[in-house]
Amino acid sequence: MPQEELNEAARTAFLATKATFMDALTQLCELTGADIKDLARALELDDRIGTMNVDRSAYESETLRRFLAQLEDEEITAPLRFLRLMDS
Repeated sequence: MPQEELNEAARTAFLATKATFMDALTQLCELTGADIKDLARALELDDRIGTMNVDRSAYESETLRRFLAQLEDEEITAPLRFLRLMDS
């Protein structure tokens, strides 16, 4: 996989991971009565995390699926299992 293609795939996978994580936190906030916006702001205070303002429109699902297919073709299974869970 050429470096530029890997860079794009990694960015897409990262954004998908972040969006999925925020979806899970949103559900947790709904169950507990917490405010997701307050939680996101608290997370953003950590310089290592950055903005939490991301959703599924921030990345192209087709790019993620192509990356998953390539991982599968190359039998790279550890990240593939993790990313397939996010995509479902």
